[in-house]
Amino acid sequence: IWRKESSYEAMTFATFAVLLLHIVQASLRRIPSASPLLSSFHRQAGTSVTSSISYMEQKLKSKPRVLCLHGYGTNSEFLKVMQLGFSPLQDLCDFHFMDGVFESEIAPGVEKYIKYVNQQECYKWLRKTEDGKQYYGFEESLKAIDAELKRIGDVDALLGFSQGAVIASLAADRLKLRGVICVCGVDTKRHQDKLSIPSFHIIGKKDPIRDRSIKLYDQFTGVKEMMEHPEGHKFPNAKEKQIGTAFSKFCSSNLMKKI
Repeated sequence: IWRKESSYEAMTFATFAVLLLHIVQASLRRIPSASPLLSSFHRQAGTSVTSSISYMEQKLKSKPRVLCLHGYGTNSEFLKVMQLGFSPLQDLCDFHFMDGVFESEIAPGVEKYIKYVNQQECYKWLRKTEDGKQYYGFEESLKAIDAELKRIGDVDALLGFSQGAVIASLAADRLKLRGVICVCGVDTKRHQDKLSIPSFHIIGKKDPIRDRSIKLYDQFTGVKEMMEHPEGHKFPNAKEKQIGTAFSKFCSSNLMKKI
């Protein structure tokens, strides 16, 4: 019965199964001669549905909870849309999203897309010095993540896209989470930052900041894997089967709770 569906779809199916069970039971009660059949049905079907629902609930609980951080000049709703094309993420993880700390102008190239999401305000996680050589605002963003985790509860990993990958990496390492997922990430520009938790990196072959994604990868010293898709500054699509397979293995080995 379990088909790696989203949490919402799985629980909707479970609710429908219970409702169907009650409808059949109610129908049988109207037939006097159906008492033995009803008892048998209740034992067999009821046990089967309960077992199936219990199994699905266990599956949902085994999914790693992941807090997702968007890139510069976008927002949480935009990131939700960006991720949809890469189905392994949706199948394997239970995602939560939050907005960056600082208000921001819209990122270049995003204007024509952001009008299609419900949220128009844009944010960023870091600010740059006037010469553009250094970031600041790390502590503010890390404190905001701490506050969000108090609100939603513990997570197993963080996911960050672009600038969000910087903060996701630092926060996940500081919190000693099970791992971090970096998509088209950028390095911290702070050479002293060495990160030890398991990490999975997705980079774009045509991404203008590809070199910085590799620098972020190099800042990790523990279990890590890097996969490349053929396009630019974006998530891979569902056609990238090798990336999906590699992420599934990383998730199973590092992020997944055992049940």
